[in-house]
Amino acid sequence: MARRPHDRSRSPDHARRGRSRPRWAGILATGVACLAGALGGCASRANSIEFGVQPDRYATAFDAARDVLIEARFEIDRVDAAAGVITTHPKPSVGLLAPWDDEQTTLVQEMGDATSTQRRRVRVTFEPAAVDRPREARGQAGFTPVAGAAPLDLRSSDVALTARVEVYVERVRRPGTRLETESIRQSSQTLDPSLRSRGMALEYTTTVDSDDAFAARLAERMRERLGQ
Repeated sequence: MARRPHDRSRSPDHARRGRSRPRWAGILATGVACLAGALGGCASRANSIEFGVQPDRYATAFDAARDVLIEARFEIDRVDAAAGVITTHPKPSVGLLAPWDDEQTTLVQEMGDATSTQRRRVRVTFEPAAVDRPREARGQAGFTPVAGAAPLDLRSSDVALTARVEVYVERVRRPGTRLETESIRQSSQTLDPSLRSRGMALEYTTTVDSDDAFAARLAERMRERLGQ
């Protein structure tokens, strides 16, 4: 009498292994989901241009913001701790031609700064967390104080604050510039005598974009100084 082949699919061990697969698969899926969520939270945090500041740490946060800007080789323009504002003078960069500059985040920015005369200026503001101030384009303040309201001195305030970092890209334009396609160094410029006679500048600056990627990196450095 021929022996029937052993059907391993019916063995107790195989059954236990079969039942365990969904459980381990579920654990693995849960772990992957948790890891993705954690990484997503880190990415979201790293891409934020804002961070919270408790009132008792305002002085530390304000100094940290200023120090980060100085370390990034920006020249400070305005420092107003009472109003919670720090601004910088525009800092020029030539992108790929200056590898020591780290303002650029993408290759497109590197190329743009290398082929155009561009510079960046930074504005850091601290405001009560309850204030919803929409950011207007071109770096203009969008919050209008209530008429008759006394300005809040943040140095003696006991409310939670939100710090916001804004970076704006300016482009220097020179009318009459003729770009040479073969070599940028061979470019020439024609001067309009009437501009000088009318007291008009031979070049002017316009704000062409905001740089949230660089602003987020600056904000992250400020958070790190605060131990957040």
